[in-house]
Amino acid sequence: MDVVAWAQLWEMRSTAHVVVGYGDRKHPAEKLPTAQLEALIVALKSDGPYALMTNIEKLLPTVYIAFASANTASRLAAIINAGLLEHSNSWASQWTFVCDDATRALISRALRDLRIG
Repeated sequence: MDVVAWAQLWEMRSTAHVVVGYGDRKHPAEKLPTAQLEALIVALKSDGPYALMTNIEKLLPTVYIAFASANTASRLAAIINAGLLEHSNSWASQWTFVCDDATRALISRALRDLRIG
């Protein structure tokens, strides 16, 4: 499915799902794997619209990926070992992860496997 403006999914956040990635505290200047995450979402063939936003002004750079589909959000979260928050701040569900070397490796492996399979 297509990428949409962040505002579109933000407005429907009570029914949308978000996966939030925080920069690695050990290497805060390291770039977020935004392009790889977007490639992974495309390879997963999202079954609904999604939006991606980054915030590099914080102490830790952060990437936010919102999905209309719980299925696609949970599939992405499972691949990158994101943890589900029990109480989300107004989102239908929210997962979080750290953008560290281990996560980058998981993303790379998933991209390779999805392209081969």
